[in-house]
Amino acid sequence: MSQLEIRKGGAPDREWLFKLYARSLKKYIDQLWGWVEAYHRREFTASMRPELFDIVQVNGKDVGGYILVEKPNCYWLRMMLIEPGHRRRGLGSALLQRMQARAAAADKPLELSVFKNNPAQAFYARLGFTACREDEFMVFMRWRQNGPRSRGRTAVH
Repeated sequence: MSQLEIRKGGAPDREWLFKLYARSLKKYIDQLWGWVEAYHRREFTASMRPELFDIVQVNGKDVGGYILVEKPNCYWLRMMLIEPGHRRRGLGSALLQRMQARAAAADKPLELSVFKNNPAQAFYARLGFTACREDEFMVFMRWRQNGPRSRGRTAVH
């Protein structure tokens, strides 16, 4: 059985996180806008500081990272990245279920966005997320625990 641990990200994770971002999303970004390495590195470095990430480890090895932000009306999953070799093994589901439990305990929905051309939409739908709006490039999805107190809440993105 694999041991799952979470640690806080830091400056030493910067390059690995960018490379993981590129391995995970370059294909979809390239289809939408085109991938320009220097531009995306600069944007990622400016907006996705490694200190914001929780780093996911399996058996002591870094295999992913995510940024989960608590907002007044929701939890916002800003980014979740899993090494390609560790996908489709239940890791993403386990992480999202932990986030769902945290959101449910706070009586808040859990929200995220995903590129329209990213098949991860189906993964999120299997875990109970539903599309709540979209724009030209993104689908915004929401999960909320069933219950009277969680109805009618929306987030400001």
